[in-house]
Amino acid sequence: MLHFLRPEWFWGLLPLSILLLLFYIKPQRQSRWKNIIAPYLVDELAVKPAHGSRLAIFLIFIFWLITIFALAGPTWKQQPQPLFKNNQAVVIALDLSSQMLRTDIKPNLITRARYKIEDILNKYKDGRMGMVAFTNEAYTVSPLTQDNHTLLNMVTALTPAIMPVDGENLSVAMLKAAKLLWQADAPHGTILLITTAVPNAKDYRIAADLHSKGLLVSVLAMGFNKNDFSGLAHLVALGGGHFASFTNDDADETELLNSQANSAGSVDTQQTNAHHWYDEGRYFIMLLIPLLLLAFRRGVLEELL
Repeated sequence: MLHFLRPEWFWGLLPLSILLLLFYIKPQRQSRWKNIIAPYLVDELAVKPAHGSRLAIFLIFIFWLITIFALAGPTWKQQPQPLFKNNQAVVIALDLSSQMLRTDIKPNLITRARYKIEDILNKYKDGRMGMVAFTNEAYTVSPLTQDNHTLLNMVTALTPAIMPVDGENLSVAMLKAAKLLWQADAPHGTILLITTAVPNAKDYRIAADLHSKGLLVSVLAMGFNKNDFSGLAHLVALGGGHFASFTNDDADETELLNSQANSAGSVDTQQTNAHHWYDEGRYFIMLLIPLLLLAFRRGVLEELL
């Protein structure tokens, strides 16, 4: 079905209509003098148009009409065009227990954890990210979003002082994060725990269960490598994710982000088809070439100018 991609270009026919109207009115005005002056005198007194003027007007009319038609984007054919949507999704679960106030990493663990989160948000350009804060209870800081600037504005307010209870319950944190992923239709997302906690048997069971349902459980362990992180490493092994311990540089966050991208594999992107209309105006532009050649006939170019 013929239609136009940019029909607003047809407003350009308005000046052309005015030009043709003026060209038509001029001889009409001269014909009025025939009622007052003898016809043979009118013919002598009237300024006769040059021989090529009518051809010039005709060329302008055709040239203008074809140009407007081409610019309007005529189309009558479409073809499916593949589109790819990034489905990567990560929920950060931040430990806000009193343990995060420890100062074995200066100035304290929670401050350095916030810096790590800010770095991750600045580097994570694709997909969606959400956030959970937890102690013995878990609370949603943000559902999954692609607006990392909003999350960055929230990070500075995350301190143990805002939590109503203390504790380090990894199970409720993982379940709250999983709920955000499922609600956002991200069944293959990643839960990133940033914590100092020591997992228990229930935490192991939940991590393994979430992994069996398609989610990954990763951990950024806060504290130096001399700390015993064997429990968190085992949790990650059951959760199918990746483990990294805190480093003063960006090696830990880089490892987690690269691992996230590699683990997601084929579920990272979802292909859909959108129908793309071909702009056929380029073919009509080719029709202008013979008109341009015709304009170079002797006398015609002078009339056009």
